[in-house]
Amino acid sequence: MQTPSSEKLVIRDSPVALWVTGGVVALSGVLMVAEFVLLGVDARGIVGAVITALVGLVMILLPSALTVTVDRERGLLTLRYRSLLKSSVKEFPLSELSSIEVERSQNSPSYRLRLTLASGQQLPLRSYYSGGYASKAQKASQLAQFLGLPDKAST
Repeated sequence: MQTPSSEKLVIRDSPVALWVTGGVVALSGVLMVAEFVLLGVDARGIVGAVITALVGLVMILLPSALTVTVDRERGLLTLRYRSLLKSSVKEFPLSELSSIEVERSQNSPSYRLRLTLASGQQLPLRSYYSGGYASKAQKASQLAQFLGLPDKAST
């Protein structure tokens, strides 16, 4: 996370735990393939190990690092998503932002940040929920304060 200047705030969010878990899963799959080949295990065992390695690889390649930039001078909030396979940018005029809050999953104690536009449309910053309420609440509070919006994370 970066300290805001008077005109710009930049917050970075990287799914490090997901990347590390993916690396461990991928490495485990590769090691199982090598062991199965050396031991002469039948093809079904090798296929399972290859699938394990591929799942780990997907966990490394698909999740995106997120950079949230609030630029008062340009009047924009920019969401930049970047992974090894894709990159995308979404921009929203600051005048359209109504609130930023921490949304809790209905199925588990996991969370994500969500923007609400003046139109009432709700836009999650991530497609998935993850742990760590405190860090998400801190980011939501920092964004709300910088934007002059109600701080719903600390209520």
